Amino acid sequence: MAHLKTLKLASAKPVATQADPVKRTRNKVMEALAEQKRVAEAKIAGQAYAPKHMVWRKNEAGEQYGADPRANAGL
Repeated sequence: MAHLKTLKLASAKPVATQADPVKRTRNKVMEALAEQKRVAEAKIAGQAYAPKHMVWRKNEAGEQYGADPRANAGL
C-alpha cells in the first residue's frame, strides 16, 4: 500500500469518440454514397476504378500496419 502513496496522478485527455450512433450511421452512408459516385464517374469517363481496400497486418516486430493486398497482385 505504500506504493500507492508515491504515485502521481496526471490528468488524462478524453478520447474522441462518436457517442451518437445516428451520426456514425450517417457518416457511413455518406461514405458509401461517395464511393458509389466515384465508381459512376469513372465508368462515365471510361476508366477502370477499384476501391481501395486496406488490410491490417503485423510485421516481425509485432507492429500493425495497413497494406493494400492488390499492390502485390498487380491489379
